[in-house]
Amino acid sequence: MTPEIHAPDRLELFMAMEARKLAGTILPMVVLVFVWLVLAMFYFEAFPPPFERAGDWVIPWRQMFSPAAGTSLHGRLAFN
Repeated sequence: MTPEIHAPDRLELFMAMEARKLAGTILPMVVLVFVWLVLAMFYFEAFPPPFERAGDWVIPWRQMFSPAAGTSLHGRLAFN
């Protein structure tokens, strides 16, 4: 005796097509939001804690123009 092969009915096929359409809409939107968040992070030069080191690597001039620690405003403006 051969086992019976289950054939999908119309409802299962319809639900599979709807799931594919939904995944085809939501997945690109999630990727788009992620890309915009990364671009905003670089534009505003605000890197949350997991990405702090990436900010120093991507924006090297950030460290070049940062004032020395403990220097007052008068010390930074003075031509010594």
